[in-house]
Amino acid sequence: MSNFFRLLKINVLSILAPFKKKKLNFILIITLIIWTASVLGGGSLYVMKKLAPFKAEALVLLVFLFAYSIMTMLASIKSSSSYLFNFKDYENIMSLPISRGVVVLSRIANVYISNLLAFLIMIGPAVAAYLYLLRPDIASILIILLVVLLIPIIPMIIGSILGVIISYISSFFKKSKFLTLAVNIAFIALYLYFYNKFVNTEIDFSKVKSMLDLFLQSTNNKYPIARYYTEAILDKNIPSLIIFILISLALLIGFFYGIKAIYLKLNTFLKTDRSKKHFNYKKERVSPFRSLVLKEYRKLISSPVYFINSLFGLFLILLLAIYLLIANPKGFELFLKSEFSIGNIYLIFPILISLLVASSCTTSSSISFEGKFFPMIKTLPIDVKTYLNSKLFVNLSINFLVLFITVPIINYKFKLSFLVSSLNYLIPLLYTIFIASLGLILNLVWPKFNFDNDAQITKQSLPAFITTIVGFLVPMILIFISAELKQTTTFMLGLTGVLLIFDIIIYVILVNYAKRRMRYLE
Repeated sequence: MSNFFRLLKINVLSILAPFKKKKLNFILIITLIIWTASVLGGGSLYVMKKLAPFKAEALVLLVFLFAYSIMTMLASIKSSSSYLFNFKDYENIMSLPISRGVVVLSRIANVYISNLLAFLIMIGPAVAAYLYLLRPDIASILIILLVVLLIPIIPMIIGSILGVIISYISSFFKKSKFLTLAVNIAFIALYLYFYNKFVNTEIDFSKVKSMLDLFLQSTNNKYPIARYYTEAILDKNIPSLIIFILISLALLIGFFYGIKAIYLKLNTFLKTDRSKKHFNYKKERVSPFRSLVLKEYRKLISSPVYFINSLFGLFLILLLAIYLLIANPKGFELFLKSEFSIGNIYLIFPILISLLVASSCTTSSSISFEGKFFPMIKTLPIDVKTYLNSKLFVNLSINFLVLFITVPIINYKFKLSFLVSSLNYLIPLLYTIFIASLGLILNLVWPKFNFDNDAQITKQSLPAFITTIVGFLVPMILIFISAELKQTTTFMLGLTGVLLIFDIIIYVILVNYAKRRMRYLE
């Protein structure tokens, strides 16, 4: 067992290595985690207090837990082939005098700990808010802690199995990365489709407790395991808790032995390179800017983790537009009115769209993706401004394309005024310029050219983390501010002007900083 802990320690240290090199990085990320937890915890506490008259605090916690289960499963689908299998040091680890079972167990534990840490950062504040507000007895606290520790296991197993199946099937095709990407997107789309199909759409959104009860009833029907930890938390049902624990541990043990049996064969298959034929060379002269843009597009498309993680917000806004086309938008409108006490609810549409668009930022990882070829990039006869503009252009072009597809649908279905319709274009466009420029600055400050897999710089890097937090929290703060103001229209027009000024300032800062910083990056 000592070998297991050694391997687990090595895995954890490899994740923390970038932050150990510079104490400033470590201090900064700890500060950001504390700040994020404080904001999320305060927001959760505010929501639970608002829902206290409905006695729905526990239901809110359960919704958070179910959402975390879905996040864990989706994350495991994308990362299983990189963390559980086909990892960088596979040959070195397997050559050590350590049993295969210990290696497999350490990799599973690594994935589990990563998911649990993500839980503590993103969902943990909601649990803390619940415990602070309701002050439950010791038995209830122990039940919640047990559920928290065990809840990532089954989604992790399901996601890992699906991820391996997707990687295995896609390896038989020439365009394997395109197929992997398509299957991942199709899986998410199918899940959302069937979820919407089986949930009762006749919901009175003014009755929050009824809405949450209906949501949990629906999820428990489609994910039966959730019923056991729901009953354990709501009713302190010990038999249900025991069943949940036994099912989770039994599936984990079965998953361990199943993976152990096929580990060598599966890794050998996934690590085997397949030759590509039909090379075709076309001689054509293109500008440096166009060459850089094409290179960025190819990298984005060739990495499913990079593509899905960076453009997930755009995927959600596309699904919203499709939903509005085929369904009555009244349900969505009633939901917004029940959540935000604003006179003209449509005036927060530009901020909501900005939130989704800002979560699709490719620039926070684009410089790190140069990897070992970055010194070569510096030797090319290309000025820094052109290099930066190519990365901004890729992010902005995709965001702009999705906006010009979805915003007309939103404007038409809700019959919005000319002012709000214009703001639905303008504010998200200005905000995405700000976030894309911020992502580049952060990636210049904390680049990571030596990485084992794409997930390390798209999901675990400090630039990606900060960009995601800023992109999410700023719109939420603006929504709360607008809810307290009577002149919402004036506020939105003023916000447009402020964003324009900020875009100009941050772009000037980006260019000037990049010219100095890129001289010292290697």
